Amino acid sequence: MTARAQVIGLAMASFLVVAGCSGGGLGGSGGPSGSSGAISDKTPVLDGKLSLAAPGGFCPDPDGSRSDDTSAFVLYGSCRAINGRGPEPAAPAILTAAVSGEQTLEGQDFGALTSYLETSEGRRALSRSGDSAEVSVKSIEQANNLILVEASDGGAREMAPDFWRAIFAQSGTLVTVTVSSLASAPLPPETAKSVTTDFIAAIQAANATTPPDATAATTEPDTSDTLDPTTVGTKPGALRAFFQRLL
Repeated sequence: MTARAQVIGLAMASFLVVAGCSGGGLGGSGGPSGSSGAISDKTPVLDGKLSLAAPGGFCPDPDGSRSDDTSAFVLYGSCRAINGRGPEPAAPAILTAAVSGEQTLEGQDFGALTSYLETSEGRRALSRSGDSAEVSVKSIEQANNLILVEASDGGAREMAPDFWRAIFAQSGTLVTVTVSSLASAPLPPETAKSVTTDFIAAIQAANATTPPDATAATTEPDTSDTLDPTTVGTKPGALRAFFQRLL
């Protein structure tokens, strides 16, 4: 492993450990229900530098979330479980989003980090408990400034071992999202992967700088290669196409 990859890995390991610690309350709230459209309402973090959002039916849990001017951690659960109202999510998942305003990675850094995550130190960074022996990386994909990892961690007995994690750059910050499930209700891999890509898409949409209909009056949209969000991760080549449109 190169020195560059090791430095990046150590920085990421520190970030992911800090991201796993919750508390302190959100700096802002995106709304109570998450019922508007296909994604939840926006949750501003890092003093408004970035907005987080999740797929429809998921709402931020203020008791398990925190944000300041350099980092944020937001826990998402079912809106009905958190607020007592709102739509049910497509899958009974537990979502988290961690943001660092101080850690920034660029193209080649993501390649180095991908290699690092396959090492013992990288598996420790992915671990829920910090024990690399409990973690195995099932698959890892990297496209430009986004990494998608499927891993298994047997260290948290109340949680299903398998989880998905994505690490990507957004609006000058580094974002890590994780999709997990309870041991009593494990998600099928294809479902968890689809929720993960929907989670990424929700955050991308929440930080879009151009309204989606800004040119609708004068230009017909080109839909020749438009990806249906409901098929992300379920059709051959769909995930690759999805990454190309995000990045």
